[in-house]
Amino acid sequence: MEAVGVLQAINVNLLIKKDVSLCQRYKKLKISMLNRRHIRVKVLQSLYSYSQSGVYNLEQGEKTLIKDIHKLYEMYLYHLFLLREICDYTTRYANAKESNFMSAIEKNTVNRKLATNTVAVQLFKDPIFNQELARHHIGNYHDTPDILERIFKKLLETEQYTQYLAQTQHSTQDDVAILMHIYTTIIMENESCDDHFEEISIFWQSDADLITIDVVKFLKDFELFKAIQLQPISKNWEIDKDFAIQLFRQVILNKNEYEQYIADNAQNWDSERIALTDMHIMMLAITESIYFNEIPIKVTINEFLEVAKYYSTPKSTIFINGILDKIILDLKEKGIVKKIGRGLVE
Repeated sequence: MEAVGVLQAINVNLLIKKDVSLCQRYKKLKISMLNRRHIRVKVLQSLYSYSQSGVYNLEQGEKTLIKDIHKLYEMYLYHLFLLREICDYTTRYANAKESNFMSAIEKNTVNRKLATNTVAVQLFKDPIFNQELARHHIGNYHDTPDILERIFKKLLETEQYTQYLAQTQHSTQDDVAILMHIYTTIIMENESCDDHFEEISIFWQSDADLITIDVVKFLKDFELFKAIQLQPISKNWEIDKDFAIQLFRQVILNKNEYEQYIADNAQNWDSERIALTDMHIMMLAITESIYFNEIPIKVTINEFLEVAKYYSTPKSTIFINGILDKIILDLKEKGIVKKIGRGLVE
């Protein structure tokens, strides 16, 4: 997207320290990876890519949108897979070391304790997790040997890992804590890992915060319930999938009409000078207002203004809000925007 439109990478440690209650709230409120705002963002990203591709095939665009949404879920699975594999890597590392000529002192430094980490063991055993890995074609460690080696070398240098190895017994809390350390201070703060994730997903920088929170929640949930609890991609994927496709499709099909709505209400503004991201955000808001009668206008406007805060310029929210207010008022007067349901009929 435009330079100002890319979410900045978060400081994971700050996130965990600053908002410990975040995971607690998620235990009560968050029962899936994606909510409607995440889906709106994904549609916005897909619209931008579609408009820049020069290949205007609606059916292919819709397939790419759904694929990109699934990619976010695949990245979540992949991060859990990495945590599992880094634990197992200690065994392969130890075997490789012992196969070479080593002094007694060197052999004492070889330790397989991380391979018995309760979370990792359960991830190896859990049938649903392994089915999901297979379904999304997330392979074994042979696909990522370099990244595992880099992570493990960093881990060997940390005091937390030394302390973990020194313990004679590990509680579930200890096992979760070392994986939290590996994930938040090594994987998520490592530039080579960041590059690796960008190679896998072009949307990594904007998806990083959501994936990180979900992995942290997974670990916190394991500590609480002592069981594998994967987040589904959506509370009701078929409904949310249709929501995403309809948003995308109707913007493409009604692009010229929506551009005219915007031009008619953007006084002193040449529509060609309006940032593409701003145009897409307004078009999405118009689409949602027209085609999703059960969603209150206020919700639609507020949601897209929040999206604009991250994906557009600082002044864009004021501009977008002003234009949308005029357009929606005009469309309601013409009977094009109609709301149904309790509390929605004006």
